[in-house]
Amino acid sequence: MKQKTKKQKNTKLLDRINRQAEKIKRLLVILVLVITPIYVLFAAFLYFNQANFFYYPDKRDFEKCDSFKDYQKTNSNGTRMYYQEKSKEEVIVFYHGNVGSACDRTHLKRIFKGTNKSVIFVEYAGYADDPKIPSKELIFQDVFNVNTFVREKSFKNITVVGESIGTGPASFHAKIGQVEKLLLVAPFGKIEDVAKGRYPIFPISIMIKEDYDNVKALENYRGKVLIISGSEDKVLPARFSEELFEKLNVREKEHVSVFGAVHNDLFSFPETIEGIEEFIKDEE
Repeated sequence: MKQKTKKQKNTKLLDRINRQAEKIKRLLVILVLVITPIYVLFAAFLYFNQANFFYYPDKRDFEKCDSFKDYQKTNSNGTRMYYQEKSKEEVIVFYHGNVGSACDRTHLKRIFKGTNKSVIFVEYAGYADDPKIPSKELIFQDVFNVNTFVREKSFKNITVVGESIGTGPASFHAKIGQVEKLLLVAPFGKIEDVAKGRYPIFPISIMIKEDYDNVKALENYRGKVLIISGSEDKVLPARFSEELFEKLNVREKEHVSVFGAVHNDLFSFPETIEGIEEFIKDEE
């Protein structure tokens, strides 16, 4: 009798465990049915709306930029630029970041004013009241057009400067053009690695279309490179600058890490300004 009671207890316990297991199983099925469509929908949203995550253009009219009244507003094969000619031999080409437009880079304009070089501030397709949607393809076409413009002007000494996502087109310019010096402010190696850090649960490698790769672009570059990064940058953490720096195989390179600087205040530190001024100064 006691044996039967013990057996009944064991049976009841097993039944209870089985019922709990079934509940958990049903809950897991429900979670999968709910989460999977959400995951797929968000992945699709990321894929088809990449431009909205990469680019934040200022719609201010390119032609109405008061900050560059003393520059020529030039259009070369569809690519707009602010151009100031001071030298027939030397030129600085600047590619801005993903927010705003070339018009609001007056802090760089003030720095470049201290040289006797000609200066180009490149504006991207899709920025400054341009109806196009920005993309890597269109921005690289801008780089081709700027490189052609520089070549037709017969400049002998070319310095290219890029900030943030603008280090992508700047590095590409160094790949296709005869660039003597390359200055990269808050750069990255591969934008894919940055995206993986932000969206680790998605297969970024097969999703990303705006796949800027500065490591690959600069694999054969042998000019002079200066990298400036902020030690507290959370947008493009300093480790990405360090990784790119280590992979560069150039004749001369330097990495300045500005202590305490974040992504958006890097140009407010004297180390940044002094580093740029020293790098771009006129050749003696």
